[in-house]
Amino acid sequence: MMPFLIAAIFYVNHLSVKGVIDKTTLQQFGFVLFFLGLVSWALLILGTKGKDRRFYITVFITFIIIKLIRTGLGW
Repeated sequence: MMPFLIAAIFYVNHLSVKGVIDKTTLQQFGFVLFFLGLVSWALLILGTKGKDRRFYITVFITFIIIKLIRTGLGW
């Protein structure tokens, strides 16, 4: 799933640079890709055990906190 997300991000960025999609559509793509990223992280966490699980949960929570801070600041 991660290669799909990375390819989708690059493709949406390409369309944005070309001016094919507007700001609202770009924002909707961002929400969808963010949700798919959350799903992939959840699947990754559920599939691991022990120390790896703690590491992935820590990274996941850090990512969510950074995303909330960026949203709060309007970035």
